[in-house]
Amino acid sequence: MTTELFVPIGRDLGLYDEKNGERFYAVGSSLSPIILTHVEYFAWSKLRYYSSIFQWQEELSVKLKPKFPKLQFEDILLKLLRFNLIMPWHFEDAENSLLVETFATRNGVAYGCENNKWRIGSALKRDNLHLTREQYALWNAAAGSEALIEILSITMTQLGMNDTEVLALLNEQGAKLIKLGLWNVEYLPFMAEGAEDVE
Repeated sequence: MTTELFVPIGRDLGLYDEKNGERFYAVGSSLSPIILTHVEYFAWSKLRYYSSIFQWQEELSVKLKPKFPKLQFEDILLKLLRFNLIMPWHFEDAENSLLVETFATRNGVAYGCENNKWRIGSALKRDNLHLTREQYALWNAAAGSEALIEILSITMTQLGMNDTEVLALLNEQGAKLIKLGLWNVEYLPFMAEGAEDVE
């Protein structure tokens, strides 16, 4: 199955440099940051607000074309894909290697449970977020930096779900957590390799 839903991957590390009036930004991980032009950074940062990569590409192409008439948006898309700064968010089964190589860290603060929903404060949405029990368990499992496969295991145990149910929860709610700024997700294949070496 293919998906149109893509999510931004990596941390926003902020302004990296300014040369000849052009700004450059760092994103990715602090261990291997990727430098983006202002336009590339803008496109990467806006992906979270779109439900389809096609909609994102089409709308941003139209928006950016007047200011950047020579812009080839496909070049931006290919660069973000090449450096693993965006990825499709759909996992068919627990054997998907991305579940081992992709790590999530929760953002925000839990203020407690009100009317069977957890109130969460975040930088993007202030204190206006309320998570269901399932969403909260998934969000909370990303304490520190956990591989998605570990988050599945923790959530499955906590909620008493089977493999299929917890994978469906990750597919649907994990993307929402990223889009709300409650999860930061990084592609770190070298971390997965290190874990295998220890065993």
